[in-house]
Amino acid sequence: MYNRGRIIYFILMISFIWLYFIGLSSGTQLSNSRAGANTVFEIIIILATLVGFSQYNKSILPSLVCFSVIVFSYLVYESNNVNNYKTLDFVLIYKSVFYLFLFTLPTRASITKQQYKYIYYILLIMFLSKYMLSLFVFDVKRPWVYTENNFELMILLFSFAYMKSQNVNIKPIATIALFSIIILSGSRSAQGCLLFIIFMTFSSKSLSQTIFKYAVLLISIILVTFAFFDRLNGADLSTIDRVLFLNVFLTEMQTASLLEVFVGKPIITPLSIYSCDVLSYYAGHNTLCFSMVLHSYVLRTIYDHGILGLALILYLYFKHFKYLNYDTNFALTVLGIGILNGLSVSSFNSVYFALSIILLKLSAPQSIAIIKRRNS
Repeated sequence: MYNRGRIIYFILMISFIWLYFIGLSSGTQLSNSRAGANTVFEIIIILATLVGFSQYNKSILPSLVCFSVIVFSYLVYESNNVNNYKTLDFVLIYKSVFYLFLFTLPTRASITKQQYKYIYYILLIMFLSKYMLSLFVFDVKRPWVYTENNFELMILLFSFAYMKSQNVNIKPIATIALFSIIILSGSRSAQGCLLFIIFMTFSSKSLSQTIFKYAVLLISIILVTFAFFDRLNGADLSTIDRVLFLNVFLTEMQTASLLEVFVGKPIITPLSIYSCDVLSYYAGHNTLCFSMVLHSYVLRTIYDHGILGLALILYLYFKHFKYLNYDTNFALTVLGIGILNGLSVSSFNSVYFALSIILLKLSAPQSIAIIKRRNS
């Protein structure tokens, strides 16, 4: 019988390296590389799910919940789509639910810790080389390999969290490389996520370790505060795009009923004309726009699915990480990274988040147990 995990491993390695060179050939033109990379990674996520799909078992219940939500929502959307909204808008709104559906499907495929470590090392080499070229040769202020670094750095951050959580022996130079990449990226959300990972994964068995752990937390708060005021550069708060998105979100929610606060607006509800006008630059100067224009996954999800919808998505992710035999601390670390990233960009809705959690699924303690049973 063919080794499903090995097939997925080679597909991932080839794709990462191939798309790296595509990005190099694109020079400073992000748009020339981003669409192709995103599409390839979407295909890999679906392919990895199909190749590894296992028979029905009790773990499929979360998948059925997600699938039912998607189907029911789409049927309601189609029956009420009198304004002929684009299906793509519906897909973007429910994309994170679709990724959750794929993540919770049972699998028989698995990759070893060693294989995951090789992927991590290769990614570190490619990211560090491309970021240094971008900054010091091409004079690109926000370097990238596949897409905007706020998104793609999640792959490295989740991988680092995994190595720390599973006690994988990684060379000190690899950790130095990761820290260098995060600093060179200029991504404040990535820097915050890295400090969060250190706080969550650092052992605190002794007093000195406990002091160090909370010192990291204090430094994180100071750095976030400094970054916030540095970004202001003496200007008004409203000039920050994320503050603008938050103000528009709060304006929209002022007219929401209590029910809508908890379960979200009716399926595929556009923002008001006023909000679309305020965010015209981000909405492509269209008078019709949807929650995607708010950028932040947290704001978008509360608007579309409510507080309960966001809570349910987080709960299902947490339960499935526990099902995969990850400990509670690691499950909370993953969700924390997702939420921190989701305060700024699309996070759980991003193909790079989905790719990261598929890697975590394939290399989970439960999945590695499959390899041991196969080889015994």
